[in-house]
Amino acid sequence: MTGPSVIVIARSDQAVGLRKRLGNDPSVALFSDCDSLKALEAILSGPPKILALDRGFVATARAAALVARVKAEPHLRATDVRVLAEDEAHLPVLLSSRAPGLEGALMRSSYPLDYCGTRRAPRFLTNRDVRVTVNGQGGHVVNLSCSGAQLMATVRLRPEETIRLALVDGQGEVRLKGVVAWSVAVPYNGAVCYRAGVEFVDPDSMTLEAFCVRNIADPDHASNAA
Repeated sequence: MTGPSVIVIARSDQAVGLRKRLGNDPSVALFSDCDSLKALEAILSGPPKILALDRGFVATARAAALVARVKAEPHLRATDVRVLAEDEAHLPVLLSSRAPGLEGALMRSSYPLDYCGTRRAPRFLTNRDVRVTVNGQGGHVVNLSCSGAQLMATVRLRPEETIRLALVDGQGEVRLKGVVAWSVAVPYNGAVCYRAGVEFVDPDSMTLEAFCVRNIADPDHASNAA
């Protein structure tokens, strides 16, 4: 018998809302974090196409053991292990996602495990409507992650300089402090601009992650730009 194509493991306090969102689709199985052993049995007998883990569960030893087992099983190599993104209220973004189809909504409201689970996450291309101001001057976001960004700015940027940033989209603004890791002057439209890599300083991780969820153009492919 074919198992579910999507398996979700979530904290018990999130499971009720997620169960309502996921409905009675037989292709999806939802497990509470306290039932992680049962979830592992379902994963091993699957294999599922997608394994989505609650952000809080990912930080536990049980999750680490489960992921290690999944990674060690040859027949699970094609399983896409993802982490459910959360909004500012620490609720799964999936609950409010309007993407068409359950699988599409899940993909748009989660990230690959390696992206969410590392401090220096890979950076991703953003949607075109994302804007940035650098020390009050307009700029352009080249790529973005929850730890930093590469951007273009008309204001001069020097390595180790502390700068003020504001990331803006159609739903709001995220204000940040950053430190320039590197910068280079480049010609642009007959003028000189500065391309720079910026590391964020003590960002509000939940607010920034919600911004990334809304605006990363392709969650599954990191930008090749450094």
